Amino acid sequence: MTLILIGVVSSIGTGFCIEQATHMNHKVGRITVPLPILVWFYTLPKELLGKLDFQIAELTRYGPRIGILCSKTAAKVETRRLGMVKSRGLINKPEETVPMSMFWLLPQFLLLGGLEGIAEISVDLFLVKQVPPSMYQCMVRFCVAFWGVGSIGGVLSVYVVGVISGQGGKPSWFQDTLNNSRLDQYYWTLAALSAANLVLYILVSIWYAYKDSRSEDDETAEPFDEDHVQLI
Repeated sequence: MTLILIGVVSSIGTGFCIEQATHMNHKVGRITVPLPILVWFYTLPKELLGKLDFQIAELTRYGPRIGILCSKTAAKVETRRLGMVKSRGLINKPEETVPMSMFWLLPQFLLLGGLEGIAEISVDLFLVKQVPPSMYQCMVRFCVAFWGVGSIGGVLSVYVVGVISGQGGKPSWFQDTLNNSRLDQYYWTLAALSAANLVLYILVSIWYAYKDSRSEDDETAEPFDEDHVQLI
């Protein structure tokens, strides 16, 4: 369940964040910085995390917290962007460049990359150290499936939140353009869901006792591939 919600939060990076950055200021001084630089910063934390040595218990507790921080950061940046849109009269000019640097989005790209990196490594460590080798391949498929459900859930959450926010004759948070939408409210909703996810994680971690190592029976079981699990 926690992996599904992390997948939902992660899905904003390949959708709304890129669209936001497209219509923001790409210049640093006189130099125009290409948009893919943000994607590089998105992949950087995953590469760095892969080189570090973590214990599974300490690593998994970071995922839900980073999900909350990422959603809150995205909400605050979008609130600032919408304020700039309103003050410059750009609400009905979606193709105009918002006079706000795209590097305001950099923290959330770093956090999204860190979130995905921690999710992948956490799943990898859990499968290698906590799951019997005989069940390894099956559990890998389950985890990848749950992550996929989370990514699809990102699309579903937009639809559900749009319907709920539009009840009572109110305008939906999702309109034809970003400038007319209220992505900040959607991000705050994700932050609240991530907080609930953290509570669920805490309850599960209290109930679940991590194994220090595999039992002797596990060690004599059929060998398995311990390559890094790729969720995406």
